[in-house]
Amino acid sequence: MSDISRLNLEQWLEKIEKQHPSDIEFGLDRIEKVARSIGNDFYHWLKHPNEQVVLIGGTNGKGTTVAIVERLCLDSDLSVFSYTSPHLLCFNERFRLNGEQVTDQQLLQVFNLIESSRGSIQLTFFEYTTLAAFLIAFENDLDVLLLEIGLGGRLDAVNLIEPDISVITSISIDHTDWLGQSLIDIAEEKLAIARKNKKLILADNKLSVEMLKIAQNSGAECLLLGKDFYIEEKDTAIEVKIQAKNNSAKHYLVEKSLSVHVNNLAGALTTAIHLQINLDEIQLSDLLSNIVLPGRFEEISTIPHIIVDVSHNEQAISSLSRRIKKFKGPIYLVCGMLKDKAIKQSLKALSGSGYQWILCDLSTARGARARYIQQQLPQNEQVKCMSDVESALKLAISKAKNQGSIIVFGSFLTVEAAFRSFQQTIDQYKLTESGLK
Repeated sequence: MSDISRLNLEQWLEKIEKQHPSDIEFGLDRIEKVARSIGNDFYHWLKHPNEQVVLIGGTNGKGTTVAIVERLCLDSDLSVFSYTSPHLLCFNERFRLNGEQVTDQQLLQVFNLIESSRGSIQLTFFEYTTLAAFLIAFENDLDVLLLEIGLGGRLDAVNLIEPDISVITSISIDHTDWLGQSLIDIAEEKLAIARKNKKLILADNKLSVEMLKIAQNSGAECLLLGKDFYIEEKDTAIEVKIQAKNNSAKHYLVEKSLSVHVNNLAGALTTAIHLQINLDEIQLSDLLSNIVLPGRFEEISTIPHIIVDVSHNEQAISSLSRRIKKFKGPIYLVCGMLKDKAIKQSLKALSGSGYQWILCDLSTARGARARYIQQQLPQNEQVKCMSDVESALKLAISKAKNQGSIIVFGSFLTVEAAFRSFQQTIDQYKLTESGLK
């Protein structure tokens, strides 16, 4: 048997990926058994944490909500640990301790502890990394934990820990193979992160009566967008009002942010208020003008104008469609998606708008072929199919030059590949434009 203590992070990740035969397998039994094996103190902490624990679930907007609340915690001198998934470029992105990515060494230390404790139990990749997140949090003196649910909620590994606040950012159709075919099925899974007599912040103002009944039946103290906290978009600003129990209300008027959806902002601010964080409008405006949300309607170039967005389902792509309508000039859509997504329905909002599609294959077994994506679009769409994201981005840049906008979207993998190829592609474009070959 090889000495695992000598493995580097890349080798560890390869080992963990091979440990379980399935990428996804719901259930809390495996992770709970290993947590108990790690030690009584650790398991007791999971069920009775000293820190304020926030679980963030929902279909879209989880990462944005975590990022805003994390920044508000840091601005208030609160120590905070954040766990999100997936990552874009570096695995360590998933774990942030006081705003900084954890080191390889910190991860190797907890990986060794998990490995020595799991015995013959086969953990999925996500269960392993979630245990690592819990252990890093356990070993540090913290005020707040912000933990993003990976998939669903009820049987997601993150749901092992007991929260003080649960947040649902939105509920829409996605991951139907795992969560069910109907919105009610999906809602039941996601709303299971709620806890009796604890706060449940619902930042989706389009939840059906049946969904709200599921939330209320959890026994949680439900705080609903449109009832307990409000958001109103003005010409250049956003007004947020958060109702308190004593019928007083906190009002905040902040400048609009291209990268932050208004509902996510309202949910994040409501979460911060219930973490006893004091907010002021100057602080919030400064946060929104400076916050960087990688891959979330992120502008990575002005000439040519390039936006990358990890939107990959109907709700998120519909939101993307509304945001790019104001752009002037031609729009080039660089799109790569996973084949288990509802591609036809997801892309419907962008069809019929005169945009030029540049579709690309993704280099993963789950990736949809560009030709298959084309078949999901109306026949009169302008479409080019490319073998990978890099060639699709190069073609889009050669077409757009300085006259239009390029939107890269459809999957985390599409955006990751765009990031990796972007600088080289841009350098080549600028050299060509300047007459240098």
